[in-house]
Amino acid sequence: MRDYHIPSPLMILGAVAAGLVIATLPVYRREQGGLPALDGAPNRLIQTSRGPLEYAMLGEGRPLVVMHGSGGGARQGLLMRYLLDTRRIQIIGLSRPGYGGTPLETAPEIEQEADRVVELLDALKIEMAAVLGLSAGGPSAAHFALRHPERCLGLVLLSALLPPPGESLARMIRAMPAAFRVLRFSDWPLWVFIALVRRVVLPLMGWLNIRGLAQDDARRMVSELFQGMIPASAWRAGTLNDHLRLGKSPLAFEACRVPALIVHGTADPAAAYEQARAAAAAVPGAKLVTIAGGSHGIFATHYQEVGAAIEAFLLGLKS
Repeated sequence: MRDYHIPSPLMILGAVAAGLVIATLPVYRREQGGLPALDGAPNRLIQTSRGPLEYAMLGEGRPLVVMHGSGGGARQGLLMRYLLDTRRIQIIGLSRPGYGGTPLETAPEIEQEADRVVELLDALKIEMAAVLGLSAGGPSAAHFALRHPERCLGLVLLSALLPPPGESLARMIRAMPAAFRVLRFSDWPLWVFIALVRRVVLPLMGWLNIRGLAQDDARRMVSELFQGMIPASAWRAGTLNDHLRLGKSPLAFEACRVPALIVHGTADPAAAYEQARAAAAAVPGAKLVTIAGGSHGIFATHYQEVGAAIEAFLLGLKS
């Protein structure tokens, strides 16, 4: 009778890992060059009182400063070009401290980011601008409206992570330091993880199914969002800082004296809808646009509806 050797779990794991490397590493190497430059919107630097600040601009008309979310940078802010008419709205995407070419030391406290926005507007000779906070950029945008209402035309919060963080977000925050230690050695694990998230995790969690998006623009938007996360070194420090400080910098929305629009999905697992509704109730005269069943990715899944609401709000502001 022939004896059969049963592979050990360690051997099976090693074989799976080897197969994963062989299947994904060539694709990763082709894509690791990152996003190509966007025509007419190169990244630029200004020197603020606390250090350099990176930004990019696109379009003309009413100025809108976009405070991007986790894993982003100036280019994430320019994703708003898919939602808004850049012939009437000028998008100013900046890299918040700890992201891209903006060192964390430029404004380590979230509320200090508002002061750097003022310096950016001064450098661009813009007297007043609206501000949009996307996801983790929500608190930064809100602080600009609260600290500098004389320079803020209006506030838009889009799927904003408002304090205090929910339990699912708190769990993710606790896991970040260990995950970021792994990413310190190579961006390949991040690339594999992003591919897994896009194809499996987000659809299962109901956040976003890129293949199920109906419009080409929505698919391009999400692809560009994830491509912009390579390399991790461009956003690791800022993302960790954001989430460690989230909830430690309270937002006195009742003191807000600028027009406000809050756009949020009722099924957002990352940023609770109840917090958005509470913020809208606290800000005098704020408008809440509710996307029924919308997830954290409503900027893509409902981009036409969301874009129309934001554009109407911005163009209706009085200078």
